[in-house]
Amino acid sequence: MSDIALTLILPVRNVEREIDGILQFLSPQIVNIPSELIIVDIGSTDSTVLQAVQALHAAELRGCVVQNGDATIAAALNTGLARVHGAYVSFLFARRLYVNFLNNYYQTALRTSADVVFGCMSEDAKKRAAKRLPGTGPENVDFVRQLLKRELQIDISAMLVRARFLTENHIQFAETCRYGYAEEFVLRCMLLCNVAAQAPLLLRRDTAHELHRGKTAPCGREILQRVDAMVRILDVLHTSKCGSAELIALFQEQRIPEVIFSCIDILLREGCSYGTVNLYLRHGGYDKMLITGKNTDAALKKKIMLWKTVPWMYRPGSGKKFPWNQRH
Repeated sequence: MSDIALTLILPVRNVEREIDGILQFLSPQIVNIPSELIIVDIGSTDSTVLQAVQALHAAELRGCVVQNGDATIAAALNTGLARVHGAYVSFLFARRLYVNFLNNYYQTALRTSADVVFGCMSEDAKKRAAKRLPGTGPENVDFVRQLLKRELQIDISAMLVRARFLTENHIQFAETCRYGYAEEFVLRCMLLCNVAAQAPLLLRRDTAHELHRGKTAPCGREILQRVDAMVRILDVLHTSKCGSAELIALFQEQRIPEVIFSCIDILLREGCSYGTVNLYLRHGGYDKMLITGKNTDAALKKKIMLWKTVPWMYRPGSGKKFPWNQRH
């Protein structure tokens, strides 16, 4: 299978009615790229596996369906990574489908020799990316800085990664992690890659084929896995070539406290008491990570001060979501 240029990994659970539409959505987008699709089933209790096999044949797509048991999405993605034959890898999630980016990304990867390719979330970002010549533009460290400052968004659902880069750097998903695995993967790739390229393409969602389901079960204490994921990235920062003192300080003084408060907000909205949330924070040592410095913005400083002095006066924020906060 050395002729395969792109491997797509799609984790699924109980999508017997939607899988055919998802593959019909995908098929025309990879018609010019030699591709394979690895569908990883996560303990479906309906006929998803059978329907996925039939849909693969009906769409005339090369690929396979793998049953991975009732595990995490992160574990399913690792199962897919272990079976990759393509030079590049991209991830599909039934809840977040982007339109017509794969060929653009693939051509960008060939032109720039990038390990990681991502797109644009705004017209301004697209214009800036279009003006860059190969070998020019932001270095990886600049992209990481923009990510940490929320000036840049990279959605794992619209990302292309060189397979050999992942293998050589032993990059996988944290298998037991239900929350934070996507953000951790994106940051790990950006910190360790040699070349990252932003394709001059404005990303658009295909809501017609996306999976629409009702409310999921409460996150509970497990949501704090997001903080654990960021602590692991902090370890990478301390050892990677991108890990400058500036980025480490930005991570400790802004990103980690920011993620902690995102988790606090979710727990409070789910009905946890302030005392219970504080107990969770102390038990995990997360309360000691609520530090401030010159990199902490004013709004976050105010939150930290309020929580440390009169936590019962704190109210959850607006709940603004970024791509890695979405449930895939």
